[in-house]
Amino acid sequence: MAHKPWRLGTFVIFVLSVTTVTTIFIVGSLILLIRIPMIEQESRAAVRQQAGELVGRMELLLGGLETRLALVRDALARIPLDQREDFLDQAVESAPAFTAMYLVARQGTIVAAGVGPDLRSQRQDTHGIDLSANPLFRAVIGDGQLNWSDNYLSCMSGSITVGLGMVAGADHVLIAEIPPSYFLDTARIVAGEQTSPFWIVDRRGEVITATGDQSATGSFNLLGHPLLQAAIHNTRLPEFFEYMGRRYFAGLAQSPALKWFFIATAPSGWHNPKIRMILVIVAAAFLTAILIGTFLTPFWARQLLTPLASIITQARQVAEGRDDGAWPRGHIRELNDLSTHLETMAVAIREREQRFSTIFHTSPTAMLVSETDADCTASDVNRAWCALFGWTREQILGKKGVEVRFWQSSQVRDRLFAQAVDTPVLEEVWLLHAAGHPLLCRLSTAQFDITGRKMVVWTFEDVTEIRRMDHELRQLNQELEQRVIQRTEDLSRSNKELSQALADLRMTQRELVRAEKMAALGNLVAGVAHEMNTPIGNGLIAVTTLADQARAFRHASAQGIRRSDLEALLANIDQATDIASRNLHRAADLLANFKQVAVDQTSCQRRSFAVHEVIDEIVTTLKPSLKRTPYVIKTAIPSGLTMDSYPGPLGQVLSNLINNAVLHGFDGRPHGCVDIQAEQDADGRIVLRVHDDGKGIAAEMINRIFDPFVTTRMSSGGTGLGLHIAYNAVTNILGGTLTVDSVEGQGTVFTLRLPANAPQATTETAMHYGLPLPQ
Repeated sequence: MAHKPWRLGTFVIFVLSVTTVTTIFIVGSLILLIRIPMIEQESRAAVRQQAGELVGRMELLLGGLETRLALVRDALARIPLDQREDFLDQAVESAPAFTAMYLVARQGTIVAAGVGPDLRSQRQDTHGIDLSANPLFRAVIGDGQLNWSDNYLSCMSGSITVGLGMVAGADHVLIAEIPPSYFLDTARIVAGEQTSPFWIVDRRGEVITATGDQSATGSFNLLGHPLLQAAIHNTRLPEFFEYMGRRYFAGLAQSPALKWFFIATAPSGWHNPKIRMILVIVAAAFLTAILIGTFLTPFWARQLLTPLASIITQARQVAEGRDDGAWPRGHIRELNDLSTHLETMAVAIREREQRFSTIFHTSPTAMLVSETDADCTASDVNRAWCALFGWTREQILGKKGVEVRFWQSSQVRDRLFAQAVDTPVLEEVWLLHAAGHPLLCRLSTAQFDITGRKMVVWTFEDVTEIRRMDHELRQLNQELEQRVIQRTEDLSRSNKELSQALADLRMTQRELVRAEKMAALGNLVAGVAHEMNTPIGNGLIAVTTLADQARAFRHASAQGIRRSDLEALLANIDQATDIASRNLHRAADLLANFKQVAVDQTSCQRRSFAVHEVIDEIVTTLKPSLKRTPYVIKTAIPSGLTMDSYPGPLGQVLSNLINNAVLHGFDGRPHGCVDIQAEQDADGRIVLRVHDDGKGIAAEMINRIFDPFVTTRMSSGGTGLGLHIAYNAVTNILGGTLTVDSVEGQGTVFTLRLPANAPQATTETAMHYGLPLPQ
């Protein structure tokens, strides 16, 4: 015979009445001996689970910042350089999480900075700051990936901040700074209803934020703490975490993406709310249950039934989608636990729904969720989809795919509907905006399951502008290739013409140099010939007179020779031979000097010589050409100076400098003096100075004086090659330098600094500069 079921109230009253005293001992013992360790074990497990969940939730929320910064980076690539700082300012203002953004060159210098209005007065101070030693910058440059930094001092605000960096194109890095307060707010959002404090610690052990104690942020380092050391070395975590004199259960997890440590804590012992509540209940029970337990049994029965009925009612409302308030609490622990767990479950379900909805609707990617039926009925769309296609959410929800007029081709629509049910789709499709204009979109699908209900999420990316730009870029490349081919042909033709012109110019230059040298040699020959005419003429007169006197003496000897006639003849002979001998010696000296100078200037032979001898020979050969002019040449050459060099080019240089002074410096002047001085400096180099007191050189010509074809007498037959030949001979054969100093109206000084041992001149050098070939 089946027992009649008890009413819950009757049964509770009976049980409470029978077991009141027993319950005091049993429940008290169980609470103290079993429940407290259980709560501690639950606390340990809970903080470990919470640490892992915190990592996932924080990565998910901070992923939004990563996505926003990636969008800023992509937009920067299409913004002109002079507008990037304004764009970065707008990006910072539109994202409260960011206090500053920096665009950093690969060399490490800040090229653009975006800040809020309160920091823009300090922006100029950041331009050019070197961030090459910044760990975040180096990490991004090193692996080319997105990286989060540890705590560091902001170069903009000077306060503790956290950086997020990523590569921006081939030449830049984009860095955003986030204050610790944002992580605190985010941490609170992530924690939700969780009351236990937790910490976020960077790789160096610095506390980024702490929900329980803000004084630890930025001022407390856990790197040496056993908890962090155990996590770093992958060993067992310690049982307790001690902080500020209290012991906590701690759960630790490290974020693979952020590289940070998340520490969830729960107080142990008396500071644990559950343990404290249990102890209070036990103590109260021991004091009151024995005295009034029997009389309050019906009351306790009602206390059990009332919250249970409220819990059942609340559970029914949640199941129906209504949430009218807080879950009921009573004095019975089990019912409170039941209510708590049911409430936690309801909150978790609500949070998951809210989190998915937030992510879905705030995503910058256009998305549509549909059923997997044949019509692909729309279940939801996000704001990005509405913005892309111009439809409102209310116009789309519950509509079949064929009812939404954004497919340009019905055949493509039907094919994609059939394919999306079985396999993922990824292709580019032409669609229609609500206004009617076409959009080229990259479409992709993915299937997912919700409690046995299969759904399809469609994502759309507008690539119309990108494809248009690709097409224009291909056309531009083709045009550029044609232009390059045409320019190459033009350059090749111009190069041939320039090469021919250069060859003609070089031939003309060699002819002019040869003509210049021949003219100089002709002047030298004419001067020497004129100078030799006098001594040879005097000698000829003396010999002719002596011959006449010899004939007269022979004629007189036929009639008899007197002693006086013989003595007169001998005296005439002595005088005539003396005159002839002196003039012939003079002619011989002139001829010897001319011969030496001519040999030196035509052979370019290297030999050792005394500087004063060569200069005297040059001056001697030049004096005949100056004999009928008011101009003089003075020399002051020490006799001890010797050189192992090329006297021919040296003489040619001096001749050109003296002729240049006579032709240009003394032109139109009644007098003029060329002073040649020589000395040896401390480095052993021979220093020659050719100074004239002529008109000087104009300031606008002083820098071009050694260039070819530079002359003020071009219309009078000058070639402008004299000083050019002299300069080339000094620098390329004699191995020295030639400089000029001149003040208009006060004369000119040419200074030659020559090594005592000249470098060996090559045939190629002599031919190139129009100088005599070496033998």
